[in-house]
Amino acid sequence: MGYNHHFGKDRQGNRNFLETLKEEYDLKIVQLPKQEVDARKVSSTVLRFLVRSGDLKAARELLTRPYFFIGRRGICGLMEYDEPLKQFPPQGVYPVSVEDGTLSYDTNLLILPGNKLGLPIPAQSHCAPGERMIVRFKDPLRHSATE
Repeated sequence: MGYNHHFGKDRQGNRNFLETLKEEYDLKIVQLPKQEVDARKVSSTVLRFLVRSGDLKAARELLTRPYFFIGRRGICGLMEYDEPLKQFPPQGVYPVSVEDGTLSYDTNLLILPGNKLGLPIPAQSHCAPGERMIVRFKDPLRHSATE
């Protein structure tokens, strides 16, 4: 857990609270020190803000890897994802790399209102609807869906 992590009602849960439960639930508690990359704070709050605002380049720098999500192939070119709280960048078209179990390829991801995701699937892919796909944002530049 992070050095300043709090959770639960009124953010009352913390490391001290978990310490009281560690023997009962056989927990191993590891608290990470403050993380920085090039003197910039790294935290889930900062990363969510960067992604939500479309600054994928800064998010990639703090993560030290591309931002990604895991979803499933839907029908009619739409993707489904199982993480309802997953943060996505604003609506638009984003260059991505995709691994679908049968093929790795580069394409564009269309993010629509309500975080509906459109993803073209190449004909040579044998990924069936419902199968797992890993989507990594490649390029920090975003192109508006209205351009």
